Amino acid sequence: KHPQKPVELFGPEASELTKDLLENSQEVCLIESEVGDDYDKYGRKLAYIFSEFGVDVNAELLRQGLAKGYFNFPFDREKEFRALEKQAQSERRNLWSKIK
Repeated sequence: KHPQKPVELFGPEASELTKDLLENSQEVCLIESEVGDDYDKYGRKLAYIFSEFGVDVNAELLRQGLAKGYFNFPFDREKEFRALEKQAQSERRNLWSKIK
């Protein structure tokens, strides 16, 4: 969360799901995309996050409608992530229940 901005819609739920998905993991696995940048414009590492049990955190947030895809740059799972977001939209999950 940005310290000078209000909490975003479903932000607390997204944070809670992330904590739940990683709760029992002693380690996480970060996998970089073969396509695109390694860092965003703020210097944050761009990577897919997996729990030590193989849970795909990025995909699950999209699947549950608790994240929106950021498709302004190329990455190797773009097609998959667009499909997950579209499915969440069509099912009106969480964020998509509020966005027209």
